[in-house]
Amino acid sequence: MQLSEKIRIIRKARGYSQESLGLKLSKVNENGISRQTVSDWENGNCEPKLNNIRDLAKVLDVSFDALLDDDIDLNDKAKLNFVLHHLSADQKEKVNNSFRYRIYEYNITKKDYIKVITYFTIMFFSIVTFIVGLCLLNKIPHAGWIAYAGGVVLFCLLCMLSLPIDNIKKIKRGGGYTSFGTLSQTHFVIIGWSDAQFDRTIYVPVTEIEKMELGKGSNKKHGKVLVYLKDRAKPIQTSEIINPEKLIYVFNNLDSYIADSGNQGKVN
Repeated sequence: MQLSEKIRIIRKARGYSQESLGLKLSKVNENGISRQTVSDWENGNCEPKLNNIRDLAKVLDVSFDALLDDDIDLNDKAKLNFVLHHLSADQKEKVNNSFRYRIYEYNITKKDYIKVITYFTIMFFSIVTFIVGLCLLNKIPHAGWIAYAGGVVLFCLLCMLSLPIDNIKKIKRGGGYTSFGTLSQTHFVIIGWSDAQFDRTIYVPVTEIEKMELGKGSNKKHGKVLVYLKDRAKPIQTSEIINPEKLIYVFNNLDSYIADSGNQGKVN
């Protein structure tokens, strides 16, 4: 794979615009790097010099070899993930101590409501019919026994149905989740949609994050989080996630965060 393609793919994976990448490179390069220069590199109009490639590796937080080795194809998601997580030995332990946040998916269907309503409707009529049958036993000949028998039949039918616990839980929490993202002491992985051609997952070094705050319309149960990066005016917006306030809290207390087996963790 050509260097120009690698620069473009890794830049987007880190959440940088061409302008913000140029600003970061300018801080480590005395001559300064403009947005146009970054654009020329990515379009193959010119090749960065060796010292520029070293600066790119430093700013993009990847190995020098990953940029120069033509055999590394970053269109392969597994290889891209490996390159973006290239860490020194003293950093690897920090990655293992990570907070996993859940991606929110509103997947309640009509069937979920129908199952719950049907179950409790049968339960209600079973109880009412049973009570009415008991009350009428000694007042109306045969009618009481019929009502009583109907109640027993309905009650047996109810017992044959399984309690829709999963459906009730799904409705109670307002949806479900299908995947996870992670926040470690080195990187924040922002999960986006992916397909066979492109992966919108972003791997941001935590040192590049200035702050996180709740997105518009977010609440305690679910919502989006705005991630503000250094030298980038517009924040990155996450997918809608479950318990967004927890993610922000962990980020603000990352140095004292300790992950547990349940992936919820605690802060010392």
